[in-house]
Amino acid sequence: AAGVYSNAKIFMPDGTYLEGGFEVTADGRFGAVGPEVTGGRDLGGAKVLPGLVETHCHGALGSDFADGDYEGLVAMARFLASKGITSFAPASVTVSYEKLDKAFRTGARVHREQPEGGAYLCGINMEGPFFSRKKCGAQNPEFLKEPDAAAFARLQEAAEGLIRLADVAPELPGALDFIREVSRTVTVSLAHSAAN
Repeated sequence: AAGVYSNAKIFMPDGTYLEGGFEVTADGRFGAVGPEVTGGRDLGGAKVLPGLVETHCHGALGSDFADGDYEGLVAMARFLASKGITSFAPASVTVSYEKLDKAFRTGARVHREQPEGGAYLCGINMEGPFFSRKKCGAQNPEFLKEPDAAAFARLQEAAEGLIRLADVAPELPGALDFIREVSRTVTVSLAHSAAN
């Protein structure tokens, strides 16, 4: 909230803490920062850090992003915000294309509506289904697929362009073509791979 805050340990870009105070302007930006800033709300020596960004979180409070449940995703966003996370990119799991479609549409809705009190859904981490059977871990092997740029495009449309990270095992048939295609618009991460 706008105002003056004092008696804090303010995290600085070089990784140190500056003892002092700071001002938040009406537009939500930092104004003055330093030991000379006094008065306003006394933070009692609390540490003040930038908001955190969560890029790999499947769920919270009994809800999973892959469920595609709007209320569950809103609860997740509010829980994350309560822990200092200001933005997040929920991660999917290896489920059917139909379930991914539903989850991604729900993610797009939460992104559009930005429910009050919740962390901002800034993107989607598409974890699966393009993984190696040898390294699927907790991913459901029943739904593993070979990389498919057309399927990805359909899911990206359902997500309204919010997929920001696409995970893939690069040794799978068609993976290199998939990587060349989708890396034009999203970051590709190598994951759940048996590649040497």
